[in-house]
Amino acid sequence: QLLVNLGSSFAFSSLRELRKELNPLYPEDLIEIERVCKEHFIEFIPYRDSVCNLNDWFRLPQFRRYAENPEAIEAWLKSEKLINGDVHHNFCAKDVASGELLATIFSDLLPCYSSSQVHVGLDFAGAGQCEGTGPSQEVVTSILSQVLRLAAVHQKKSVLFWSDTLEFYDIPGSPRSLPSRAVAVERGFGPNHPFSRRCAILANLGVPFYTSPSTMAHNSLGGRLTHCIEVIKNAAKAAMRHDGVGMILSDWGDNGHLQPLITIYPALVVAAGAAWNVPEALAASDPEIELVGRLLDCHIFHDGDVGGVLGSVLCMFGDIHLSAESTEPELRDKTQDDSDRASCSKLFGLLVYRNDIPSSRGLNATGLRRAQRRVEKALDILHSYSGRASSIDQLELQLVGELLRIACRIGISLNSTQGSSGDGGSMALKQISGLTRSDVVNRFVQILYLYRICWDLRCRPRTFSKSVRFLERPLMELASELPYMPGFIEEKSQRGWKNPKPA
Repeated sequence: QLLVNLGSSFAFSSLRELRKELNPLYPEDLIEIERVCKEHFIEFIPYRDSVCNLNDWFRLPQFRRYAENPEAIEAWLKSEKLINGDVHHNFCAKDVASGELLATIFSDLLPCYSSSQVHVGLDFAGAGQCEGTGPSQEVVTSILSQVLRLAAVHQKKSVLFWSDTLEFYDIPGSPRSLPSRAVAVERGFGPNHPFSRRCAILANLGVPFYTSPSTMAHNSLGGRLTHCIEVIKNAAKAAMRHDGVGMILSDWGDNGHLQPLITIYPALVVAAGAAWNVPEALAASDPEIELVGRLLDCHIFHDGDVGGVLGSVLCMFGDIHLSAESTEPELRDKTQDDSDRASCSKLFGLLVYRNDIPSSRGLNATGLRRAQRRVEKALDILHSYSGRASSIDQLELQLVGELLRIACRIGISLNSTQGSSGDGGSMALKQISGLTRSDVVNRFVQILYLYRICWDLRCRPRTFSKSVRFLERPLMELASELPYMPGFIEEKSQRGWKNPKPA
């Protein structure tokens, strides 16, 4: 099965006036994707969030009445949060008229798929943003019933939804019924997610369910391989133990989906093995990670299971964040939980950061230098590689290495500027010494040229600007007080970071 959350990147009739900006896929595009899927015995299943990811609809006045808090929409439209694209606004789940908008969305999208299933999200169903209330049984069952009716109009017999909606079922005395044909998807974002406990609740309710472990590549630069192996193993074992329907591997696109496709290759290999042979699901240990590398060399990079090197390089990049993090308990960052979708690797947080300034909390100079040495050694191996891997895989692997290296360099510089205590903290990038910043900026510019090349080979070119802006922010801050550089960067951004042709 393959599910792709298109968001507003489809030619919805209700968003006709935004098509030039959104550069959407059209029905013929989805039909072609399904044709290719069928050639490989893959079921292409529609995915459309029912109560969130409606930001582009709320930009249009005629749809704001569906929002949970229309007044907040007006403020949102005037804020930078619209530019950053990091805010979800949901129409009110209690408003029956909201079904009118969903019916229009489904009527456009669902006929493009022959699958009898549809995933409707329900990430924030009944969240009660404007009232401060939690989900209730009435809200959840009302939305599910409404969505099921709309899906049935388009011959969709099974409706998948995120089981986060069912959190209230874990409270003693809560109602114990759901509409038929609803299939829960229990998603987990880290190795500590309680798959077994949550799946036991779903099984006791008689609700059919999938488990959905994360690739752990989102909000990272090279993946989080050890954590990925653990979450997949836990999800597969919980699904088997509690008679789940199956397992769906999920890859998330937060913060511009900066992770290249190659970063999820290890997760695909691990998930395939765990799904087919749950009792022997991999453990996150050195020998098992070495096996993942050999499998990548054999089945993806086509270098055979002996003598390949890209698999081990990719797996090493997947755990670089662990090398960079502080080993001393008192220096570790305890403010983030990997079970939270919003969590990120510490290195990622140096480039894409919250609260206006990056934080080196949880990192110290020793770990960062160790990680930097490993990245540079891996890049040396990559530069001398002459195997059979595709050019785009090689370019993406180089991109991952360069992003990790620049993050390590920034972290080391921040740590040095803060002093020798190495306790971590937050400070502006412009406080890094000018000479160091100049070198970092020049390297960063080359990375964005490479990012554009990789993007054009793998993705739709016109969507590049929405992703690269998350990297342009730290670059502009680094360059803010350097002569001529802000104007140079602005010019390159307007030209889409297309590498200038050699003279």
